[in-house]
Amino acid sequence: MRKTSALLFLALSVGAGRGQPVPAPAAPAAVKPHEWPKEVGGKDLKGWLAELKDSPDGAMRETAIKAIPLFGPPARKESLLPLMTAVRKETDPGVKVSLLVVLSSIGAETSDEGKKLVDLLKVILNTSPQGSPYKLQTARGLANYAIYANDALSELSNAMEDPSWETRRAVAQTMGLIGRPNEKKTSPSRQALDAISKRIRHEKSVPVRLELVQALVVMGPPVVENPTEYPTVIGPYFRAVNDQLKDEKDKAIQVWLNVLLMLYDGSQLNDATIKKIADFIPAADVGGRIAALRALALLNERSKPFVPIMVDALKSDDTGTVAEAMNALAALEMLARPALPELEKIKATSKDEGLKDLAGQAIDIISGKKAAAPAPVAPPPVKKP
Repeated sequence: MRKTSALLFLALSVGAGRGQPVPAPAAPAAVKPHEWPKEVGGKDLKGWLAELKDSPDGAMRETAIKAIPLFGPPARKESLLPLMTAVRKETDPGVKVSLLVVLSSIGAETSDEGKKLVDLLKVILNTSPQGSPYKLQTARGLANYAIYANDALSELSNAMEDPSWETRRAVAQTMGLIGRPNEKKTSPSRQALDAISKRIRHEKSVPVRLELVQALVVMGPPVVENPTEYPTVIGPYFRAVNDQLKDEKDKAIQVWLNVLLMLYDGSQLNDATIKKIADFIPAADVGGRIAALRALALLNERSKPFVPIMVDALKSDDTGTVAEAMNALAALEMLARPALPELEKIKATSKDEGLKDLAGQAIDIISGKKAAAPAPVAPPPVKKP
């Protein structure tokens, strides 16, 4: 990211003698773009790239990997190929992970670069042993190149069985990002939908199940050209979600499973189903409460009947709950006007400066003084034909 140096504006002195003209204010100096260093630790970029390529010392190669990003965006193009070459031949596990971290975030300026990075990460994901930290980092890295990574879904599907729960969670998130609709495809990937729906029923880790369910929310329902085919197409996904909801013990996951039912079957998008979500707010489980408030924010105006429950959440002793309630109410904008008195009270009396500031922002949005930030977009629910 390019930075600009801050400008310090000094007060101008005026002539002391009476009758002396006051000089006009000087024009502000031009803002100079941030200048990235030519050297880091006594070496220029070429010097560190040489250390990365030739040094027999893993510690020196690690130092080079950490130094290269400090040269900033101008160094990206020159460094990309040497970094990709280095990760292929690196034998030190820690150094290889550091290389993968840099390659995961270095970015792609062209589709050709993006595809080359994806192909490299796919090979490492596919050839790394089970439980390897390489699998974890490549799964995370592919998320940053999701638009180029449609053909990585097979490798990611295989990694769903990895013994590391962190890797499985990263795989779920990445599959959701790759599989969702974008400018190149109007429907989510069936391959991603199939793999995730199948895995939910067997996944033992709560954080991984939560990520799997949220990936399905991100992707939304499949799109069909002939509406009469929709019940047949959505059936397996709907049943998987409904069956999981019957068995699921985690409250936050229950919330998002209910959201999925509404996405998959538009007839479920009604006050009765939304009430099932809102009922988690006064309950003792904090995770379910937070998830419910976030879901109501996503449902936007459909959540209007449940504004009183969200207002009650503003009185919670848990600051996280209060903050999420403010966000949810702000998402409803002027529909949440009944919350204004309680928000004004928090702004006036809270000792938590963060909550006071958040309350002020919510008040401005709900009262119409300030536009709300765009809410996360969920795919529209599909009505049965």
